[in-house]
Amino acid sequence: MSELFERLNPSQLTAVLCSFAGAVTLVVFILSVLHYQLRALSDQTALERERQNADIAMQKEQVMSEIALKQELVKRNLPPEELRLVLETLGAVSAAPEPEAAEEESAAGGEDQAARVLKQLAYYGDVDGDTIEETVALVAATDPSALGTLAEVLDDCIANDHSGDVAYSIARAYCQAHPQAPAAEPEHEPSGGA
Repeated sequence: MSELFERLNPSQLTAVLCSFAGAVTLVVFILSVLHYQLRALSDQTALERERQNADIAMQKEQVMSEIALKQELVKRNLPPEELRLVLETLGAVSAAPEPEAAEEESAAGGEDQAARVLKQLAYYGDVDGDTIEETVALVAATDPSALGTLAEVLDDCIANDHSGDVAYSIARAYCQAHPQAPAAEPEHEPSGGA
């Protein structure tokens, strides 16, 4: 090798050394780009994994909170109609309406306003169980034609990030002001002889 360097004149030696330095620089550049690509890929993979773990944790937390809420509802021994309404808002009961409910929905324009109101109230998780129970009972006892307005007000509450206490207070006050009209008693025909 030393004989080769001795045969080269200084300009040729400079050219060989520049070529060698260029080749080394090119290899280092390629390795740097490869290292960057691998690091970016591992960072992206780690980020995807963290997102998946966060999604799984959030889903697990939602399921646990739904289970806890259902257990709390069962412990409170709500009447069947109110329990069905609450469970429908949670999506736990099949969406197939009962025959009576289908007639009521067609009379109310196709949308069950009580279920809509309860779904909006279910958005708030920072409210105690007694308040929820009282509000569900009041919604069930409210005039169905007035629940559409309450649903719109609750939409505004959600859009403006009002607290659960505020939304539940509004719902209770509104429901107390719009009670369901008592059902008219059927007239009895006098049962007489002849």
